[in-house]
Amino acid sequence: MLLARDADIIYIFGRAEGAAVRLGDDVLSADALQRIILAGMESTDSNEQPVVFVNAAPGGDSGTSDNFQHVEDRLLQVAGTADLAHSQYSSAQLAQVATWVNGTLDNWNKYNLSFWPYDEPRNNYWQNGFLAHAIGGIATQGFNSRAAEWRTKTVSMAAKFKTATTG
Repeated sequence: MLLARDADIIYIFGRAEGAAVRLGDDVLSADALQRIILAGMESTDSNEQPVVFVNAAPGGDSGTSDNFQHVEDRLLQVAGTADLAHSQYSSAQLAQVATWVNGTLDNWNKYNLSFWPYDEPRNNYWQNGFLAHAIGGIATQGFNSRAAEWRTKTVSMAAKFKTATTG
């Protein structure tokens, strides 16, 4: 059994291996994860099943261009959930969330200059990155030592957007 009681939200960090995720020595498919989670629940009613997030990139999202098209959605799902359910996370789990957020934003900043959106504030990919920085800076405040850095980056990005669109 995973938990002593049914959970509303389960967040799993692991390494991607094909269409599966590695958890310790085990490589589990989505079906196997579902069977494990449901085996530990009192009710298997689909209306009472938990929301399960599987993060197969614990160091943060990486890649270029299209990989970051909706980076703000992923940041909101991960950091927003940790922020809203803060008391349900251990310190180690919050540290994992902070590592993922920081890695994702570091990767976005690294590739923003050399790939689409080429640091262009009027580009929708860039604007998604702007929102991701705001979410990362606000939602991880209190458990991420770099949250203030992301808020500062958000302010500088807002100024850059204002300059690009007004003058």
